[in-house]
Amino acid sequence: MRIRLEKAQGCPGYVIQAVDSEQSVLVQTDWEYPSVASSFGWSIRESQVINAGYYGQTCDHSSTDGTVVCSECGLTPTVFIREAADYLYSHIGQTADDPGYFG
Repeated sequence: MRIRLEKAQGCPGYVIQAVDSEQSVLVQTDWEYPSVASSFGWSIRESQVINAGYYGQTCDHSSTDGTVVCSECGLTPTVFIREAADYLYSHIGQTADDPGYFG
């Protein structure tokens, strides 16, 4: 099944719409943005620390799903959520394979 990302109407958030049916899921809490964004191609690895201690190094953030501080580099959920939100906003209308929202 394919899903499409839509902007929610009348409230902040996004809607995950099943392409071939009337099923949809409302995503209102920003804590869900990293996982939803990853369903549409965003990678948590795109978020990187830019400071003297980590400059030029990358972190794969294997200790977080984006909702807790990365224990390896210290990147906070605020950064992951903001970057995932930016990604979602710029990918409205995009389709992807359903990773399990509808079955």
